[in-house]
Amino acid sequence: MKRSKILIILIIISLSFLIVRPLFAQSQRLSAEVLFAFGKAFFEQKRYAEAKIEFEKCLMLEPQHAQARSLLELCKTKILEGKEEAMIAALAEAEQKTEAKIEAKTETPLPPIKPEQMITPEEEALAPPLQKGAWTLKKGETYAEIYTKYYWNNSQFTNGREKEKWAYDGKYDEIMAQLKLEYGLTDQDTLLFYTTAKQAHWKDSFKSSTKKGVTKIEPGIKHLLFSAPFIGTLQLKTKIPLHYSEEATPALDKHQIDIETRFLTAEPWPKLPGYTKFELGFRYRTEEPSNEIPYFFEFGYNLMPSIILKTTLDGQTAVGGGTKEDWIKYTLGPIFKIGDLFNIEFGYGYTFAGRNSSAAQEVFTTLSRQW
Repeated sequence: MKRSKILIILIIISLSFLIVRPLFAQSQRLSAEVLFAFGKAFFEQKRYAEAKIEFEKCLMLEPQHAQARSLLELCKTKILEGKEEAMIAALAEAEQKTEAKIEAKTETPLPPIKPEQMITPEEEALAPPLQKGAWTLKKGETYAEIYTKYYWNNSQFTNGREKEKWAYDGKYDEIMAQLKLEYGLTDQDTLLFYTTAKQAHWKDSFKSSTKKGVTKIEPGIKHLLFSAPFIGTLQLKTKIPLHYSEEATPALDKHQIDIETRFLTAEPWPKLPGYTKFELGFRYRTEEPSNEIPYFFEFGYNLMPSIILKTTLDGQTAVGGGTKEDWIKYTLGPIFKIGDLFNIEFGYGYTFAGRNSSAAQEVFTTLSRQW
């Protein structure tokens, strides 16, 4: 059985590799826009050295960005003017002393550039992955993602949050595949459409059964609220269940309509080649279990320009009446940026706390493209 599970995972990953085609030439536009927004904010504050760094990083990703190039030249001019003013002041002060000191002052080299005005190799490599989250698409752009997961457990968290084995030596596993599509309706509004399919298997001392099917579709929209000093987005999404029985063993999902709203934000780190994402929302459920507050943290670090190490903390807290279902899990894994073609991610996840939910482990892979 273990060999067959491993073979299924390898087949899913192999098929995912075959699906994508080289259509991802525009994958760095959103990162360039984020860096341009930072540069413009610094420029308006007359922090020209810091603005110069952001505009240079923007042009590394998007060389044809006319506004970034124009403002970069203005930054250089302002910086030079500042140095000339400093030198004139120094010479005027020296003229009040001896002629020898004046000569010594004029031969003294310019003060070194401060560390915050220098671009490190790590900062040059900084490019947050253009994946789902706070980033919206430009008008007419498309983002596609194929997410596959193998998930298994033989334990549950009780209503008292204690971990215990399933009765009769029960074991559960599932293979899930999810297609996520996003389309830029305008520069501020992105349409969302997700669909999910599962194959679930349950086995205990008395029975063994398998169920499979397409479980749900999730249409939605994401609106850009602001882009500086960091990205802020508001998302609205609806879950519509498809034809399956919630009473079946194993059940593929909860069979009710959900309406969810989320605030999403993301920001590159100022001194290190990395980024942070944060999401917080509210999920209204038309039937059992109770309503939920989902939350999500993500931290990414650029090991090198083409490899990012990512870790997340993902969970939900039940609120209101009805059955309370809480869980918290972490994931860890690398993202490989395959040139301008696509991103591929591998990861492992573990649900380490919860209430009336499964104590599960998972392995997953994600392929994403933008054009």
